[in-house]
Amino acid sequence: MLVDEGLLVQVRGSGTFVAEPGISHPAGVRPLSFADSLRAQGKVFETRVIEKRVEEASASVAGELGVSPGELVMFMRRVRTVEGSPIMCQESWLNLGECPGLFDIDYTSESLFNAVQKCSGRKITTSHMRYSARTAGREYASLLECGEAAALLLLEQHISLEDGAVIEWTDTWFNPGQTVEGTAVQPA
Repeated sequence: MLVDEGLLVQVRGSGTFVAEPGISHPAGVRPLSFADSLRAQGKVFETRVIEKRVEEASASVAGELGVSPGELVMFMRRVRTVEGSPIMCQESWLNLGECPGLFDIDYTSESLFNAVQKCSGRKITTSHMRYSARTAGREYASLLECGEAAALLLLEQHISLEDGAVIEWTDTWFNPGQTVEGTAVQPA
């Protein structure tokens, strides 16, 4: 159970060890890409694109992105690893109408935030976030190399450009041992 929670690490042939502190991700007053966060912490990471496709927006996706059902949107699933271990899985729906050329980017070397700003010609300014705890289940346990019963932190985000256009709706599943840090200031 402690391994599933990310507190202990088992190394085949060597034993069980106390896990290093998890990677920290900022939560603050402005959106920050996880790629930028990892770079700022001096972490060398790899991004693996599991799936990327363009399709017509379902009613639910259209509602989340503020587009009409049937408009072309992009879906992308990525897994980020640090030192060969997966730390997060991101599933993003993207508004292609606001961001032509987004599908053609190589996301193994370019961050999604940078690509959005380049393709749209506008800055990302707002992120509405909701956090919840979820059990990994078979699919995410496989992607994040953890137990199916592991408690994962799920971050749902709606990311908007400077003119208010919603560009992205993303679920980020954090492997056990990750933390999200932020500072809140009480208004005067």
